[in-house]
Amino acid sequence: MAQKSNLVPFQFEPDMEQREIRTPADFILASSNYATANFDSVNDDIVHHNTNFFSGVTGVDQIFLTTKLKNGWTVAHQSMAYAVWAGSDVDVGGQVFAFPGAVLTDSLLMNVYFSVNPAFLDGFGRSTGYAIVIPIQGPSGIPDGVVCVYAPPPNTPCPSTN
Repeated sequence: MAQKSNLVPFQFEPDMEQREIRTPADFILASSNYATANFDSVNDDIVHHNTNFFSGVTGVDQIFLTTKLKNGWTVAHQSMAYAVWAGSDVDVGGQVFAFPGAVLTDSLLMNVYFSVNPAFLDGFGRSTGYAIVIPIQGPSGIPDGVVCVYAPPPNTPCPSTN
C-alpha cells in the first residue's frame, strides 16, 4: 500500500511594489472670515493665508474623503504632511500635523491639522503651505487603480502616482 503525503496549504505571494501619492484630491479645505486656502496644482501643495493681524488661524483639512485604492493595493505605512517653502508670497508661518487613516487598508483618508501665525508679522507669518506623501504598496506590475468613488470638487482630478 502506497503512502500519501500530508496536504500543505498553498498561498501565492506576488512580488510587491511601492509607490507614493503626492497629489491631493477629493478634499475639503478649512477656511474662515480671516483665512483662505487654495490648492496649487503645479506644486501639489495646499496653502493657507491668514489676514487677521491679531490672532493666528487653525483648522483641519480633509483629504481623500472617498478615494480608494483597488487591485490589492493598500496604504503601506503612515502618511505624512510636511511644511513647504513655496516662494516669496508664501512664508512658512505655521505648523502642520497629519492624522492619517488606517495602514494596510485601501482608504487614503487623511486629516491635516494646521495653524497659521498672525498677519502682523508682515511676511513671516501670514501664510503657510504643506504637501502630502502617502506611501502605497501592492502587487508588482498591477495598476494601483486610484479611483474617486464620488466625483471630486471642481478642478480637482483624481490623483496619479509617481
